[in-house]
Amino acid sequence: MPTANEHYDKYCHNKNLLSSELFDPNKAKNHDWAITISFYSALHIVEKKCAELGQTHHFKGHLERNNFVLRVKDFKPIAAKYHTLYNQSRRARYDCVDFSKDDVKEVFNLLSDIEHELL
Repeated sequence: MPTANEHYDKYCHNKNLLSSELFDPNKAKNHDWAITISFYSALHIVEKKCAELGQTHHFKGHLERNNFVLRVKDFKPIAAKYHTLYNQSRRARYDCVDFSKDDVKEVFNLLSDIEHELL
């Protein structure tokens, strides 16, 4: 299982990509990818926190991780936001939803809230 630092590095990598003009919701049309990368940024923040909490079990998939986030008190402040990011990411990846720049801004705000709570 990756360490807390390795998850943090992956989060930083994703966040730097989101900061590029490629994903600026006012300029670019890569809204589906901006939403997907936002979710995976949040995922690595959650994984980092799990490692810090001593969680040694590696999650078998998103549903197992999602259930953990819903159950563990340390994640209560972000559980609904994380779940929304997950759902929006699934819609972007599998349902071919045509997201707007406002949708991306909303997702960026959810990610920011998760960052402020867990980092």
